[in-house]
Amino acid sequence: MSHERDRTERWVDIAAEAAQHVNFVAHGEKQNAYIEIGREYDLSPNHIRRMVRALTFTVEISPKHPKLAEALRCRTFKAAEIIDRWHARDPAAAIAGAERFVAGDFTLKRLDTVAAGEKAAPAAFKIDSSRLDLAAFRKAAWKKLETTVGYELTPADDIEALAHLSAIDGIVKGRGKSKRWALIIVEPGLTMRAYLERRELDLGRALALKALAIRPAFAIPVEANPGEFRDVLKAFGQSDVIVLEIGIVAAYG
Repeated sequence: MSHERDRTERWVDIAAEAAQHVNFVAHGEKQNAYIEIGREYDLSPNHIRRMVRALTFTVEISPKHPKLAEALRCRTFKAAEIIDRWHARDPAAAIAGAERFVAGDFTLKRLDTVAAGEKAAPAAFKIDSSRLDLAAFRKAAWKKLETTVGYELTPADDIEALAHLSAIDGIVKGRGKSKRWALIIVEPGLTMRAYLERRELDLGRALALKALAIRPAFAIPVEANPGEFRDVLKAFGQSDVIVLEIGIVAAYG
């Protein structure tokens, strides 16, 4: 293997180490974790963060495009970074461009130029959040969780370690049961980019909750492609995490 290939593959190892480290620290300590990893490899925290996001993107596309994901891990992380941004606007065009890049039809510079020149996909996904009934969405999520697990749910005792995790709507248990579930609400009305950016955080939340013997459940708007999050969970061996697809609830009047 060439020295150039050694260098391009090394970013994957650094990113994987950083992701594992960052996912298991408190939310307020994540920046310090990036700084710590950066010092170890003489890289800036932002550089480490970018590599982690690039690696996460390859994991996200791996279930449907395993060979492409593997090929991108053998190139500079900047390629995956460019394709990730492009993919948020136009998934089909981004995958096609990525395949041309790994085939040698595009240089990195050409890939960046083509990706930047693509017009954003039609804005059909954009939703006016002021027209959403978030309370109804949350109520629907809790009802669907109760139906899914098959138990009447009651509040569970607080767990000190959960103070380090954000975005958890509540911890519950089955009445008369010891099993516990945590519901994480993925708020409707965001942009697709925002949903993509929170996936690695939600993966970290899932891993942390399972370490506490709490089964995570994510309530995700159908417009946010919850199936893709299932693919990410499956890629990390977390298929037992509950993903609840919740329809957008409009507010009127």
